[in-house]
Amino acid sequence: MLVVLAIISVLAALLLPALARAKGSAARTRCLGNVKQLNLAINLYTLDNDGSFPATTTATWNAAEPNHFAIFYKRFVRQYLVSPMVDPRQDRVFHCPADTFYHDFPNMDVRSEPFYAQSFTEFSSYGFNGSAENMPAPPRFLNEDSFGGLSGLKLSAVANPAKTFQVGDFALLAPWSWHKPVRVPAGQVGVPDAPNNFGFVDGHASYLKVYWNTNYPRLTACCYEPPPSYGYKWHAE
Repeated sequence: MLVVLAIISVLAALLLPALARAKGSAARTRCLGNVKQLNLAINLYTLDNDGSFPATTTATWNAAEPNHFAIFYKRFVRQYLVSPMVDPRQDRVFHCPADTFYHDFPNMDVRSEPFYAQSFTEFSSYGFNGSAENMPAPPRFLNEDSFGGLSGLKLSAVANPAKTFQVGDFALLAPWSWHKPVRVPAGQVGVPDAPNNFGFVDGHASYLKVYWNTNYPRLTACCYEPPPSYGYKWHAE
């Protein structure tokens, strides 16, 4: 009997990590599928609006809230994905299965509940590559004339649709990751190479690492362009 129990214990030790990996992979795949659908919804919106991306003059850029530049888009594209009769809290296509916690910007405290369960996120796990009219100019040390973003731009203004980020896991803006969770250390707003799901203007979606510059620990990744090897960009031009 002891031998049998020992064998069962060994098998369990071998199988449980594999099952956890399989579950994580399935959640990531479903999440990537959601991003593809959101890509399509935004593309349909641009077709219906003279080629223009979603925009609002009241977009904000600091803490997450319904008018945040990465969150406001949902009210414009939801109609392409969900019946208006459905409670927004049940918008499954906007819920990443791996989204079980979030970091509360800017202090980055961990909240042990889904990001999509919060009303200030419009009940969504996903963020748009938007912008806000009142955003300050980028710090001089970034050597960039402006922050990236697609809000209000014409689709024709996007020079490289296959590389320009459109919509994806909200966590990639900082970044952290729901798919390979690592606690964000004190004094930082992100961690290097956090893997996230990206959707691009041309409609495809990929699971990529996010570039985060450790020289700027209090600056989010969406504030500056990554090296070309990372495979994405924020600016349309």
